[in-house]
Amino acid sequence: MRHRRQSAPLPSEVTGLEPTKYETALGELESGSCGDASTVPWGRRFPEILPGEPITFYSGYPDFGYHIYQEDNVDICSSFLVGQCLQGSHCPKHHNVLPYAWQVRDRHTTQWTNVEEGAHQALERLFSDPHVVQVIGMYKGIQVLIDFSTMDIYNSPEIDRVRRLSTSTDPSVHFHTSYKYFYEESDDKWIEYDKDFMSAIAEGLRNKQDTVTYSNPLFKYDLHLTRMYQLNLQTGTMRRMARRPIFRSTVTMQAELQTFSGHEPTSHSTHSNPHPDVAAQFPGSWIITNPKVTHESILLTYGDREFAHVYTYFHSTMSESQYIILEMTRIQNYFQWDKYKRKRDHMIQQLNEGEQKQLERHLFHGTEHILVEAICRHNFDPRVSGKNGTIYGQGCYFAKDASYSHRYAKPTSEGSEGYHYMFLAKVLVGRPARGTQALRRPPPIYPNDPSSPLYDSCVSQLNNPDVFVIFDSDQFYPYFLIKYQKTQNMVILA
Repeated sequence: MRHRRQSAPLPSEVTGLEPTKYETALGELESGSCGDASTVPWGRRFPEILPGEPITFYSGYPDFGYHIYQEDNVDICSSFLVGQCLQGSHCPKHHNVLPYAWQVRDRHTTQWTNVEEGAHQALERLFSDPHVVQVIGMYKGIQVLIDFSTMDIYNSPEIDRVRRLSTSTDPSVHFHTSYKYFYEESDDKWIEYDKDFMSAIAEGLRNKQDTVTYSNPLFKYDLHLTRMYQLNLQTGTMRRMARRPIFRSTVTMQAELQTFSGHEPTSHSTHSNPHPDVAAQFPGSWIITNPKVTHESILLTYGDREFAHVYTYFHSTMSESQYIILEMTRIQNYFQWDKYKRKRDHMIQQLNEGEQKQLERHLFHGTEHILVEAICRHNFDPRVSGKNGTIYGQGCYFAKDASYSHRYAKPTSEGSEGYHYMFLAKVLVGRPARGTQALRRPPPIYPNDPSSPLYDSCVSQLNNPDVFVIFDSDQFYPYFLIKYQKTQNMVILA
């Protein structure tokens, strides 16, 4: 008896299987529907930038050079950032590369000067986290201490203060500065205000109020926006408040910034032409140098579309202020890809149109460094499941959120200096069922039928599952490898 899976209703239906916008964008890159995959999203081209390398910037307009004034309380010109400032050197606002800048003050002359190019983003990343109060800086070979609460610099004979410049908070301007507000629940434990509190704070700021009164079902509060403390009017409890900018990296801004260098990128796509006899078998973004090798690891740059999409997907649940991506590679394993593609083509034929749209997902898998090379060469192996638990079945586990997979991405060393490794894999989830610990394969769709077809995978829950378990090795592929690290509390200033 042959079963037509698509014609019969399923005993249980899993909802919330639609790919996220990040997954959809990556799928479009593979199919080539977004055009040149060597560029960043939205079609703008930029120079090749390897993670950790300095970035070259320019102003593409005559006599529109950079300038930063010594005075305080001057905004960075948002129009200049998008190439639309017509005042040039006469503009009363700062003309800077990014929507933020950091400067140090000379102890003797009181003149402000920029920190080293790479330090702007490093300081901004640290400052966006309210838990970071003090940062170690290196200034001309001398270790100094930066206090974000006072903006003072200690232990330096040359510099004594640091300041942050930024764009206006006016939401109508390009690259406006947005802030998050926090209250201190206990010693150095900061909690972000929810959206209702933030709405009250935003309204108070628009009305230039020093104090905002807000009530919830339990208590009534006074929020002192100038002195930065919260007062519970019922209990009298006072808590400190903190304001921190929402961090924006160059990766997410480069599509709109007009301050990047204007020359064409030397992306990896120009280094080698795909082999014409095999190119059609693989994703359009792949650079096939030698299809006879077991696998190739292609280092992605900030200018690659894939880098930008994977970066955004990863950081949608992994705080940019707490973790930094050091390296991202695309795994090109030609044998494993062929197996995966054949299985995908087969499964497409078994599913109806609606199910086909939910067949393939891009999901995270955290691992140890010692296993990375084996996975790149041989793929994930469901036969060795159980090391990190088998609560939903004895297969390979993948997660929708990078923050979940981070639990299993053990650092290479103790402390904050260790490196973490995480794969973003292609996964054929097909028709999933709720998983249980004893399962060594997906359960049958019709339990009373000995010849029943099986579900394709197992999930953590029937509604909007966050964990997927795969039992067949041709239903996943290790697509991208992310090497990352906890943000380091040290910045080279000059």
